[in-house]
Amino acid sequence: MTLLNLMNNEKLWLDDLLESFENEDSMNYDNSRRFPVDIYEKDENVFITGELPGVDKESMDINIKDNILTIEASKNIEEKKDNDEKNEEKIKYYSCEVRKGKFKRKFKLSKEIDQENIKADYNNGILKLTLPKKEEIKEVKNIQIN
Repeated sequence: MTLLNLMNNEKLWLDDLLESFENEDSMNYDNSRRFPVDIYEKDENVFITGELPGVDKESMDINIKDNILTIEASKNIEEKKDNDEKNEEKIKYYSCEVRKGKFKRKFKLSKEIDQENIKADYNNGILKLTLPKKEEIKEVKNIQIN
């Protein structure tokens, strides 16, 4: 069952984007980790927001190739040394829950997304992409019944 079906087929034009969200594991990730995202629609735009706390904006790369939107980022946490300069052993972790390394997500864009005007903002660890719909999708067309 696709996410589209879970949404009761209300947004058919989101089919490609949402289907890629479900089938994302089949894409090549080069040992990268996924990060959580929300995908939603409001007015004339689709939004993708992702949590990337502690990631520098400079370590992110967002691109589109063959209708695939790819978001890549990396976060490295330096391992600290003990204060004793003679002791060159690394600190021993008792718990290591902070995620680090490479992160990647891919989404297949539907033809209704205006790829030339996608915008990205990053603030306080939240990446927000604004994907505007093409003009012809924004307008509602009434069909006359004969």
